[in-house]
Amino acid sequence: MFQANNLVGLEMEDSNILQLWDDGGQKAFVNLRFLKFRYSRLRTLDLRLVQNLEMLHLFECEELEELYMPTECVKLRSLHLTHLKLRNLHLGDAPNLEELFLDKCYNLVELDIPSESLKLRHLGLVSSKLRTFHIGIAPNLETLRLKNCIDMIELQIPAECPNLVSLDLDELKLKTLHLHIIPNLEKPILKYCQELVRLQMPIENVKLISLDIWNLWLTKLHTGIAPNLESLILRHCCELEEEFHIPAESLKLRHVDLSFSKLKTLHLGSTLNIETLRLDCVDMIKLQMPAEFPKLKNLDLNNLKLTTFHLRITPNLETLRLNSCTDMVELQIPDECPKLVTLDLSYLSLTNLHLGITPNLEKLRVNHCTCMVELQIPAVCPKLINLDLNNNAKLRTLDLGLTPHVERLNLENCCNLEEIDAPVGCMKKVVYLNLNGSGRFKCFEFDKEFDSPEVGLLSELHLTAVMTGACAPSNNWPELQFSCYYKEDPDASFGNLERLIPLGRKDASINFSWFSDIICGLQRLRKLTIEGDIPEAPKDLDRLEFLEELSCADIGLQRLRKLAIEDDLFSFIGRQLTISQYLHNKPISQFPKEDSNPQPFDWRTFSHMGYHWDTSPLVTTEDYIPEAPKGLEQLEFLEELSFADIKTLPDNIFTLKHLKSLKIDLSWSWHCRTLPDDIGRLEGLEELSLECRGIKTLPDSICKLKHLKSLKIACCPSLEKLPEDIGRLQCLLCLVLEKCKLLQGIPNSICKIKCLRYLSLAHCISVVELPDEIGVLECLKELDITGTGITRFPESIFQMNLCITSWGCQIENNVEDGDRDDVKDVDVDENVNGNGDRRMLMILMIIILLMMRMLMVTMRRSLMVMMRRTLMRILDMIMNICGCYCDDDEFRRAYLQVRVTLKEYL
Repeated sequence: MFQANNLVGLEMEDSNILQLWDDGGQKAFVNLRFLKFRYSRLRTLDLRLVQNLEMLHLFECEELEELYMPTECVKLRSLHLTHLKLRNLHLGDAPNLEELFLDKCYNLVELDIPSESLKLRHLGLVSSKLRTFHIGIAPNLETLRLKNCIDMIELQIPAECPNLVSLDLDELKLKTLHLHIIPNLEKPILKYCQELVRLQMPIENVKLISLDIWNLWLTKLHTGIAPNLESLILRHCCELEEEFHIPAESLKLRHVDLSFSKLKTLHLGSTLNIETLRLDCVDMIKLQMPAEFPKLKNLDLNNLKLTTFHLRITPNLETLRLNSCTDMVELQIPDECPKLVTLDLSYLSLTNLHLGITPNLEKLRVNHCTCMVELQIPAVCPKLINLDLNNNAKLRTLDLGLTPHVERLNLENCCNLEEIDAPVGCMKKVVYLNLNGSGRFKCFEFDKEFDSPEVGLLSELHLTAVMTGACAPSNNWPELQFSCYYKEDPDASFGNLERLIPLGRKDASINFSWFSDIICGLQRLRKLTIEGDIPEAPKDLDRLEFLEELSCADIGLQRLRKLAIEDDLFSFIGRQLTISQYLHNKPISQFPKEDSNPQPFDWRTFSHMGYHWDTSPLVTTEDYIPEAPKGLEQLEFLEELSFADIKTLPDNIFTLKHLKSLKIDLSWSWHCRTLPDDIGRLEGLEELSLECRGIKTLPDSICKLKHLKSLKIACCPSLEKLPEDIGRLQCLLCLVLEKCKLLQGIPNSICKIKCLRYLSLAHCISVVELPDEIGVLECLKELDITGTGITRFPESIFQMNLCITSWGCQIENNVEDGDRDDVKDVDVDENVNGNGDRRMLMILMIIILLMMRMLMVTMRRSLMVMMRRTLMRILDMIMNICGCYCDDDEFRRAYLQVRVTLKEYL
């Protein structure tokens, strides 16, 4: 059976009990000493018969409205009440009370404590509606904490509190406060007592260690004599008088913060032990500091009206901040700051800044100093990792060679920046770079950590140029402004940032060579996009050996003079532009047919959006060869053009009035069987070279090329005849007809080409005779009839001073007239008629092909793409040589099988 008299302690948590006794009456708990309730639903608690209670803790009993305490609490030592609905509390007599805490009793309007609390040591009152509070006699009180009692207008502290060392008053409505009766106060804290206009401190505060005052309306403050004061904080005391003197006796003062006051002058006296000084005083015009601050570590000055600031000897200074001191035109920093780690300057009127020797500087921030022209860094800053110089509009030069380990560099809106000295390697650790609005850069922001993870082991560049001014008299390039977006592998550095930075230099004259050197010097570039008002594409892009994707939008290529369209790889050689696809590690037999769905391969593509170049993926099989790009007609200054392995010859090339050389290499294709009749419109053409297996006849319009000097028709096994009017090519100097096996003869009109100097009919096996009147070609000096069917010479040829070549042997035409009849009947070469020994050549060809196949098997993984064309041409040369002696179908089938196998390995 429960016996109340034996109960000593009672603790309940999260209880739904509404009352302790069933009958609602009172019980005498003679031995009850400890009572603790948490989250209880009790509404009333009657403890008037609990005379021996020593500890009463009621936490979060939010429904408790009435608490009845004994008339005499003789043994009560600790009382904690939190989150109750009490409106009043009467403690009665509690002579042994040591702790009294009332927290968040929002409805409490009346508190009656004993007039004498001789043992009370800690008193705390938070968030109540008390208007007045009288502590009474409490000689042993050590801490007093009153917070958020926003209605409290009167506080009476006992006349003598010799042991009170900590005072914390926050958000009270007090107007005056007298602390002169508290001689041993160590750490007073007064915050947000905004109606407090008078604070009386003791004349002597021998034990005062820190004074922390926030948001008071004090006009005057006298700290008195405080020899042990270490920390002085006066923040947002907006009405504090214009002059404030720190006590000269405060030799131990280490931290001073006098921010947001009306102080105009400040005398620090002989406070040589200050470690942290923070001032934010918009009216301050004078700051008097000691000549030496041996222990100063942190100096923070904001919104002062100082015009000059001379920082004296500060050997231990670690952080220096001067912000929004807009009148400051001169700043002198000690010649040596060996421990300076952070220098932060913004919104000053400095014209130059000399850093001094700062070997441990890690962060340098100089922002919005719009008058600053020069930043002097006299020595290397090996530990500087953060350099922020944004919005210094007049800054002209910067030497990044003195900051070899910088990681974050911000030069935004340094619009007059003319020169940045950035040696290769000085930015290898940069992870963030901002050059927006600096120099010629409209936009250039690089963030390796945010943008670059998907780049892999290479880099990408997107560059846009906008014309801002006309060309200088000595330069054909206009003034340009660049927008640059660059990404690279987060774990690597290629030195490309150092190469790109010169684009923003305002002192450099933009020209074609300078621009090309910058772009083509970039390392491990995978993707390059150039667009805008750049007059010409860069030269020497073949130096970008890792380039996979190139896009040139709106770039003026009108001055391009030499263009080769082939099937191997990208390269820009001088002004030669090679546009093609690159098949990456895929044998030709694995590519889809034209009518199937293309699979995603690793293509290298070229697009020229300004001239409507076709940028669709290129798919190549043995039955399909891509077409030439569109827009060639706009390359009006083009002089040299070559095609290789394209499906059809584009019609748009015949408007190129300046074209002098046209080379068409379709030796591997049977698709093109005729040449367009419009070829005669190329009136300025001087050189024409044609290699095509499928072509049977040449258009008659080719005879209209009146300026043609060289005509080369080779590897055209289907060609049957030449135009009859070929004699109209009066400027022709060189005529080469090689490996045209079905060519029956040479038109007689060739004898009208008076300037012809060289004629080659090599390996045209169906040509059996020369025109009878060939002797009238007085300028003809060399005739090559290797591999032809010619066995006799016409009579007229013996009147010429001619060198005849056959199978590498030269026959000088210096025969006397009497011997001509004998020479006419002599075979020029017994092998020319195709009846030579074929067996030896067949054996030689098989040996060469087997050696090539073995080489391909062992090296196919490491061969470069360029070797394919070279080896294929060697194979074709062997075929053409041997083909002169063998027309067997078995031989041709064997040759084609070897060629297909070789292509698969490549």
